[in-house]
Amino acid sequence: MSEKTVSVIVPVYNAEAFLEECINSVLRQTYPAIELLLINDGSTDGSGEICDRFAAEDSRIRVIHQPNAGPSVARNTGLQAVTGEYIQFIDSDDAIHPEMIARFMASIGSHPLLICGYRRVLKQNGRIFHSIHNRLPFSGEFSKQEFLTLFTALYPNFFIHYAWNKCYLASFIKEAGLQFNPNLDWGEDLLFNLEVIERCSSIRLIEDELYDYTHSNADSITSQYRVGFFDNTQMMQSMTRAFLKRNGSYHGEMKDAFERYYITRIMLGFWNLFHPKTTLTKEEKKQHIVRIMQDDQVKESLAYFYSGDEENRLVGSMIAQQEVGQLYDYLAMKSQSRMQQEPKEEKWI
Repeated sequence: MSEKTVSVIVPVYNAEAFLEECINSVLRQTYPAIELLLINDGSTDGSGEICDRFAAEDSRIRVIHQPNAGPSVARNTGLQAVTGEYIQFIDSDDAIHPEMIARFMASIGSHPLLICGYRRVLKQNGRIFHSIHNRLPFSGEFSKQEFLTLFTALYPNFFIHYAWNKCYLASFIKEAGLQFNPNLDWGEDLLFNLEVIERCSSIRLIEDELYDYTHSNADSITSQYRVGFFDNTQMMQSMTRAFLKRNGSYHGEMKDAFERYYITRIMLGFWNLFHPKTTLTKEEKKQHIVRIMQDDQVKESLAYFYSGDEENRLVGSMIAQQEVGQLYDYLAMKSQSRMQQEPKEEKWI
């Protein structure tokens, strides 16, 4: 009996510094029946040439060159081109464990979705100098309803959010007509996965860390001021909140766990305004603070500020009193302290 083929989709954009390691991590898999789709999304560096060179050396690789349109469109291009029974996604600056696909194929069976743990790695000069381990706290086969009871335990550590720590049943994705939203450049993975989970009857979990997510300063939330951070946060959390409500999972501790996580994202929205690389003036920062303070959902969640740590309680009190100047002064002071204390390689947020 022949092995089932796994189609691995890698969107590629100006990734020449990392791309060879990524491709080699796929080619070194102990599971041989793979199809590697490299979607060159209009790269202006040597990424396209690297893709073509590898394809000339290994018949399992197909390269698709397209004008730059963003990661969602690149992934959708890959979805249209796959021929395998299963689908995986890998980011072009990441790498996977040699046994990842073999472990997936030994476990997924007929489940539409499989999720595994991952490592978040920080690299310097191509070498890992720090890693954060994100092992799944659960393992086994779960019905959709069983999985939903675990959702808010998995959500804060980003086990749900990304496409790259997962394996999807290709026929399931195609029959449902699922695609990544091309109008989003941040959070598109999460919305895709919520659609997948909503349609699943069962899900398989593997606790082991089989994916290495490279957290580079160049592209991270912590290395740059994110224009639209608050709006994006509101969109993602609103969609997730609605998902939980539709599926009868927004109550009791599940609701509380989600809303506690939501508060951490609002706090990140405040800190983002004071990022060292922001170009906002003092008055513009205050305008953004007012906008966050006056948001209806933020005001509805004040109880979760008050049930948090000392800083959350303080910020919650300032929001309740609409103390814009006081909150600005507090955030400015704390941001200066954080810049002085934290090494540059560490996360700003």
